[in-house]
Amino acid sequence: MHHDGVIYLSRGYRSGPYAALRPGGRGDIAATHVVWHVKTGAPYISSMVHYDGLLYMAGDVGVITVVDAKTGQQVWRERLGGLYTASPVAGDGKVYLMSESGETIVLRAGRTPQVIARNSIDGRILASPAISSGRLFIRTDDHLVAVGS
Repeated sequence: MHHDGVIYLSRGYRSGPYAALRPGGRGDIAATHVVWHVKTGAPYISSMVHYDGLLYMAGDVGVITVVDAKTGQQVWRERLGGLYTASPVAGDGKVYLMSESGETIVLRAGRTPQVIARNSIDGRILASPAISSGRLFIRTDDHLVAVGS
C-alpha cells in the first residue's frame, strides 16, 4: 500500500514482518530507504489499511493491531475474535472489518480500541469490502450486499 510517499508492506505468512519504505532505492536500501521495520506480527493474508496516520491490520487469529504509520510503534492491539482473510477498509472516521464467518465489526478510528457495532451477514466473507458513494459493499460467497444510503 502506498500513502504520502511511503510504501507500507508485509510479507504475510504466519506473523511475518511488516515495514515502511521510501521508493526509489537500488541495491541494499537498509540504511537509506527503510523508514521502519517490525520483525513479526503482520497478518497472514489480509493487507493493512492506512487511515488518519495509523495502520490497521486484521490478523487471521482474531487479533487487530494498530500501529503509528510514521514510526511503526504499536498503538493498540486487541483480540476481537474471528478469522480475517478480507482486508480492513476505512472511511468517515470508521474502520470496517469482515470476518470469514460473516461477522462485521465497525471500529471508531483512533488511538484507543472502540467497537461501535457488530453485525452478522449470512455467508462466508473472504473478499475485501469496498466503499463507494457512501455505501459499504460486502461480497459473500453467494451475495453482494450494499450497506448505507
